[in-house]
Amino acid sequence: MIALGIDPGVTGGIAAVCSRRGLLDAARIPSAPAPWMTAAKASAGKARNVVDGIALRRLLQGWSAKHGFGDADDVLLVIERMATFGGPDAGKDNAPRGTLLSMGHSAGLCEGIALPFVRRTMHPLPQQWKSTYGLVIRRAKIAGIALPPESTTERKQRAHRVALMLYPQMGKVPHDVAEAVLIAHFGLGTPTLVASPQAQVRPYAPNTGHGHVRPRPDGVKARCGGPALCAVCQRESAEAGPLAF
Repeated sequence: MIALGIDPGVTGGIAAVCSRRGLLDAARIPSAPAPWMTAAKASAGKARNVVDGIALRRLLQGWSAKHGFGDADDVLLVIERMATFGGPDAGKDNAPRGTLLSMGHSAGLCEGIALPFVRRTMHPLPQQWKSTYGLVIRRAKIAGIALPPESTTERKQRAHRVALMLYPQMGKVPHDVAEAVLIAHFGLGTPTLVASPQAQVRPYAPNTGHGHVRPRPDGVKARCGGPALCAVCQRESAEAGPLAF
């Protein structure tokens, strides 16, 4: 079985994995300047890119011939479902209408171009496939105190580490390509347990932290009150906790 995973968007990624051969290919989704942009806007640095449908079709044609899509017993397209989270104005939890329209256009274009190369489709929400790998960290509370939220950079780094644990040959790739690999692997239907929670978070040097959650070699413990009172200890506790698969 071959699963074709797509993280849709102008800066998105696409990947193909096989249940027997592992990771076949992974790349950025091709993009090009929007054809309706004027030369004046382009020269002023206001040009915007869109998914290059022709280049994407050529990429899939090459992958199909190279990896034998036609000879596979099943080829599944797994494309992330675009959730509506926008509103009339841009805000912390809202996106402008133009952004939502662009996201929908990119997702529809990617799916339409990929359909001739697959036999089935799957449209998981971000929370669905990310929770499989333990990438969804909810804002829990310890002793009534909310844990500090995870930064975007930390979340991206964890996703890349998990993809590398599953497919070490992937190497260093952009975050969106790593997510496309995880989306494709999700489509295989055999979620892989990542045994070490510490591998998903940034590595710690010896004798760092407050010593309550992760014992320090030097035996030092900060006088902070531990996870019940200290935000640093709460973050360490959340990172060291069990993952949900």
